[in-house]
Amino acid sequence: MKEFSLGTPCKKCGFKANPALIQYQVGIFNEQTKDNISNTRIGEEIDDYLMRTCTRCGYRWAEECLNAN
Repeated sequence: MKEFSLGTPCKKCGFKANPALIQYQVGIFNEQTKDNISNTRIGEEIDDYLMRTCTRCGYRWAEECLNAN
């Protein structure tokens, strides 16, 4: 997962909103559906991440939280 940056343009259309919509999520980011999977199985590792949404085309992508190590 890429590091968070306010200046990251949309990966689909290239639009550079300052910033794209940002939502804190806990779960697994599904790359195919671009959704958060919050229902996980017991013992399955979950992450916290920032879901970015382009204000122009609606494309979503995940970036690491600022404090991720």
